[in-house]
Amino acid sequence: MYGRLSGDDEFGRKALQALELQSDDVHLEVGTGGGGLLARALQSVASASGLDHSPDMVAQAQANNAQAVDAGRATIVQGDAQSLPWGGDTFTSGVCVATFLFFEEPLRVLAEIYRVLKPGGRFVIVTPSRQAEGFIKRFFAPWAGAIRLYSPDEMRDMLTHAGFRPVQVSVDRKRLFCGIEKPAR
Repeated sequence: MYGRLSGDDEFGRKALQALELQSDDVHLEVGTGGGGLLARALQSVASASGLDHSPDMVAQAQANNAQAVDAGRATIVQGDAQSLPWGGDTFTSGVCVATFLFFEEPLRVLAEIYRVLKPGGRFVIVTPSRQAEGFIKRFFAPWAGAIRLYSPDEMRDMLTHAGFRPVQVSVDRKRLFCGIEKPAR
């Protein structure tokens, strides 16, 4: 199952659509999986970077985006979302699709996303909501204790606490769809 995670599914495509990507965007994907969604973003943006905790997923994402990596338009690295390896104010857009539920310290991850986004930068998080708890706990049974699901209000509070404005949180088929921006200075 893990090897099939390309990230290019319906909700990933909706996330990119919500960002209204532009040719001058510098894009970030946190939890890039096999790199399918990153490849889709690279069709619209100037450059993109991806991070995944799994060396296997990084290798797959690099292979799936080899042309962009070779051309210097894409960088895909193994790392921890709680300590992103890029400088502050680097990215104009970004996504985190189907991985936020695994972060042990979600506020640290949000602080890192805030740090690396340029003022006015926009980001979309798509993650299962608390409404999906039964299915998620069964599907990820071996890791059930490590999964964190949130209500819309909990997610809105975390995003606001991290400094994002405006914050939009909606539920679509038991998934939280969160659109956020780093305020312009």
